[in-house]
Parts: sequence; structure tokens; C-alpha cells
Amino acid sequence: MSSSTVVIQNGRLATMVDWDSAPELVPVDLAAFLMGVDVHVINHVIDLAGVEAVDRDGETLVVKSTLLEFREIYRDATGFDDD
Repeated sequence: MSSSTVVIQNGRLATMVDWDSAPELVPVDLAAFLMGVDVHVINHVIDLAGVEAVDRDGETLVVKSTLLEFREIYRDATGFDDD
């Protein structure tokens, strides 16, 4: 999978079911899928401390609750509504 494009799984964007079923610590590629953005965007948000992330065995995992908080802040700030 190329990390230079929006992450789409099975030809679709993430739904609330995807969010609900995701683990509390999500890999960067899954975080990108959930947010509907490029993997590089998630890495940038992590670098800016926009979400919490931990390193587990060399893999960066994003704390899902902080990803949800970032999503809400982003939606409020941009007026973006994906519903």
C-alpha cells in the first residue's frame, strides 16, 4: 500500500462501525483510514502532538480517543461535516 495516498480499505472510507471496532491503540495506517487522510498527515499530527502516540516494539500506535478528539476539533475548526 502506498503511503502517499488517502488510505481506503476495500474501496471504501471509514464508517462509525470501523471507529467503534478499532482497538484503543491503532497503527498509523489504520488511523489514516479512520480519518480518511494520507499516512503522512497522521505522522505530521503525531509530530505536532495533536494526538497521543506510543511506540510498541518499533511500531507507532495512536491512542484512538485522542484521534477522535482531533477529528472533532478539525471538524469544528473547518466546518467539515462528513455525515
